[in-house]
Amino acid sequence: MKGRELSRSFYESVILPRVQGLPPTIMNRIQVGFLGEGSEVSGFDDSLSQDHNFVPRVIVLFDDDLTSEEVESLKGQMLEDLPNEFLGFKLDLFGYTKAIEVLPRVHFFKNYLHVNSWPLELEDWLTLEEQRLFELTAGVVYFDPHGRLGEDLKGIAFYPNAVRLFLLRQCWLRLSEGEAIV
Repeated sequence: MKGRELSRSFYESVILPRVQGLPPTIMNRIQVGFLGEGSEVSGFDDSLSQDHNFVPRVIVLFDDDLTSEEVESLKGQMLEDLPNEFLGFKLDLFGYTKAIEVLPRVHFFKNYLHVNSWPLELEDWLTLEEQRLFELTAGVVYFDPHGRLGEDLKGIAFYPNAVRLFLLRQCWLRLSEGEAIV
C-alpha cells in the first residue's frame, strides 16, 4: 500500500470522526492534510521503497488565534485513545506518535520553510529550498473548511514573477561567465 492511500484511510477511519466530534468553534479553524517530508507524501513510495519511518500520518494545523484551552482540547481530541496500530503499522515509533502532528498553521509554514514571515516576502523566496516547497505542494489536503490551507499551498506553488525573473537573470549571468549550472 502506498503512503498516500494509507494516510487517507487513516484520516477517514481515525481522524475524521475525531474532527467531526470537535466543537464547531474549533472545527472551523483547523485544516488536516498529508504534507511534509517523505517520499510517500509526493507519491514516490511503493511496497519496496518505504521510508524507514513509514506510518500512516496526518498533520492537523490550527489557526493561530485559538486560545491555549482550545489548542489543548484539540490535541486531546486528536491524540486520545489512539490505537497502537493501524492496518498493521505501528503509530508509536521511537517513543513518540508521528501519526498525528498538531501545530499552528503559520508557525508550521515558517518553521518548515525556515522563514521569518508568513505570507512570504519577496526576499524570503530567495532563501527557500525548492525541495521543501515541493514537499508541501505535492501533499494532500483532507479537510479545509474555509480553504485557508489550500490558499497557503496555492501561494507557494509558483515563484512570484519578480523572483522568477531574478532567478532567470542569475542563471544567464552564470552562463555568460562560463559557469556550469547544476
